[in-house]
Amino acid sequence: MNIDFAHRILNALDNGILIIDKNLTVLYWNSWLELHTKKPSTDVIGSSITDLFPDIKVTLLKRKIKTALALNSPAFYSAQTAQPLFEIDRPHISNTIFHKMKQDITISPYDIEQGLVCINIVDQTQLFEANYKLSSTADFKSDFLANMSHEIRTPMNAILGFVEQLSKTETEPSRIEQFTIIQRSGHSLLTIINDILDLSKIESGQFELNKRSCDINQVFDEIRLLYKDLAKQNNIDLQVYLDKDVPPYLILDIMRTKQIIFNLLSNAIKFTPEDGEVILTAHYEPKKKQFHVCVSDTGIGIAEDNLHKIFNAFKQEDRSTSEHFGGTGLGLSISSKLIKLMKGEIQVSSQLTKGSAFRFNIPVHLSDTPAEEFQEHSSEPMINSAGKKVLVVEDNKTNQILMGVILDDFSIEYEIANDGLEAIDMFNKNDYDLILMDENMPNMNGHEATIEIRRIETSSKSNNTPIIAVTANALPEDRERLSKAGMDDFISKPYTEDDIKNILVKFLS
Repeated sequence: MNIDFAHRILNALDNGILIIDKNLTVLYWNSWLELHTKKPSTDVIGSSITDLFPDIKVTLLKRKIKTALALNSPAFYSAQTAQPLFEIDRPHISNTIFHKMKQDITISPYDIEQGLVCINIVDQTQLFEANYKLSSTADFKSDFLANMSHEIRTPMNAILGFVEQLSKTETEPSRIEQFTIIQRSGHSLLTIINDILDLSKIESGQFELNKRSCDINQVFDEIRLLYKDLAKQNNIDLQVYLDKDVPPYLILDIMRTKQIIFNLLSNAIKFTPEDGEVILTAHYEPKKKQFHVCVSDTGIGIAEDNLHKIFNAFKQEDRSTSEHFGGTGLGLSISSKLIKLMKGEIQVSSQLTKGSAFRFNIPVHLSDTPAEEFQEHSSEPMINSAGKKVLVVEDNKTNQILMGVILDDFSIEYEIANDGLEAIDMFNKNDYDLILMDENMPNMNGHEATIEIRRIETSSKSNNTPIIAVTANALPEDRERLSKAGMDDFISKPYTEDDIKNILVKFLS
């Protein structure tokens, strides 16, 4: 493209465009910036961007430039600052703020080998200002919860992973019990994190149900097995009854239905004293095509004046209940919201010292066959480790060791890359049968690395290497985003040895 023509286009845009080199020196400053900063290009070009915008995040900017050079493609940078880069006044817009890019820059008159980055300061209109006030709190909450989840899941992966490995060879009963306590405590923490994330997604309207066919008898057998030991530890008689009239296969969101039942059963066992009784029953109402579930107990009961509180987030019956029994008060709140999303209803009846009964119903459809995951397989596939090599892309040293221990157990040869850039370099030099790719890494993340690996494979017309996301980013949109980048499957941290085994079986059997 003719450089003069490109300059004319950039100067005609109603956005601020500047271009810098890998040393952060300004090479281009368009007319929009001249107008609104009152700084002519002749005074700016040759200056450092840090002198012009002291709040700009230099580390992130340099990382983007390094990535651009490695990928040999134009880079794109969002000016993330504690404050807007600058403010201006216009007759029809009061003190409009300009910061953060919203669109890619696809035109550059400069050679990419110089390590150029285009920075676009977008004109945020009054509409943006109005929407910002409405959405900033919700966005901050969502981002905070997602980041919190990631930061907790990463160390929990190492804690639970190594406890699992150590307990495999332990024979001392007291030590086995200690390992079990650590595992239960870790999973309890993860349950709280998942509950908070679920609640946030439901409240923001971004939660989606996943309905499919399931074998309801198998589901209730699973529930019975899961809660039998917990009830026994508390000297509680647990009874599970599934009415014979319930059709064998129902179409519903089975994961969320189980989550509701788990919450109700956990509460019932928690609030029922020793020698008490907890009963789970279910039946089907054919006329209304509804699945009815009831969890009743002989526990402490709930005062009538407090019944309206129990479905509120972070609320329990009263302060003494929380202090004595513990818990966050999230379970019932999430359960009631999930039931509402399913277009069902939940009711509670209770009497102090006598016990409580929680009943809910949800509409369901009938199916002739179970989903694939519930169908039995005649034999378990084996991992074909002979001559196979796996690339582990992970920046956390502890998690590198953990993954190595697991792969060693399966006699899998592996190599480790510390970030996306190393992964691409190693991929270009070696052949791998599988790539286990972390998401959040320095220099280049797993999302960017996957896109580049797929580009290399396309240009060389080679077969796609299976790439599995191994990440602490556990939200549904994370799975969708990574899938679009070209990843073949998804493992959420903290993972178990069985999680890794299932992936190896799936892609190396």
